[in-house]
Parts: sequence; C-alpha cells; structure tokens
Amino acid sequence: MMTFRLPTIAAVNGHAFAGGCMLASMHDYVVMGTDKGFICMNEIDIDFPLDFGTFEFMRTRLNSPKNVHLCLVEGKRFTASEAVRAGLVDIAVPNSQVFKVARELGNLKSKLTIKNAGRTYGLMKAEKNRRAVEAMLDLRMKPGEYLAKL
Repeated sequence: MMTFRLPTIAAVNGHAFAGGCMLASMHDYVVMGTDKGFICMNEIDIDFPLDFGTFEFMRTRLNSPKNVHLCLVEGKRFTASEAVRAGLVDIAVPNSQVFKVARELGNLKSKLTIKNAGRTYGLMKAEKNRRAVEAMLDLRMKPGEYLAKL
C-alpha cells in the first residue's frame, strides 16, 4: 500500500484495531464512520511490542508526538472524529456514507495518476514513506534491540 502507484482509500465502517488500524493507515486516505467503531493500535493491551518499522510508519501518519504517544504507547481508542484530529483518519462521515464518500474520493484522486500510468504518483508516495518502508524491510531490527548496549 505504501508504494502502490494508485491512490488507495480505506473505508472503515466499524472497529479497526491493531493490524486493522495499521492496514487502514497505510492507505493514502481513510474514510471512517462516525456512528460506531473505534480505531486504535492496542498492542500495548495484548503485550505485543511494535517493531521499529511500525513506529516509523505511524509517526508519518499521526500529526504530533502527543498523538504518537496516545496511539502507540497508551493504545487509545479513537472515535472517527478524534482520529481525524490525530491524523489517523482523513474524513469522518455517518456510517451510511462511508462507502459512497470513499468511492467519490477514489474517483477524484485517481486523476493524479493519469500521466505515466501512476509512476510519478508511486514514486512520490514511496519517498513519503521511505523511512518506514526501509525500516520494515530491515528484519534485523527487533523491538527495543538498540537498548541492549545501554
């Protein structure tokens, strides 16, 4: 998703926890319903430390260090409106409108890829996510491994 040549839109009409949050966040745009559901990275609650790549990516999505802390360290469950303010979600609409708005957004944003079959769009997106992609590809980086020398 982070290097795909076309704009991608996640339509979230319920809960998006852990991997669901990560998958939604990897899209270029996230549309989430306001009527029900939360989005969160709850790995803290299930004793599953996140790797460096996940942290690097989520830092690119969340809009402040405070929201990185709330999301990744505390496992805060964000409503759609809270998630917009935190940077996890781009558009919050009533659940009945999620798929319609996502489809309209896809039609609008697909125009960005008309030239070069999306090559330029894909390269720009890959550069935006470069540190996260490189970190995810580096399988040697285990959670907290750098602390071993402290």
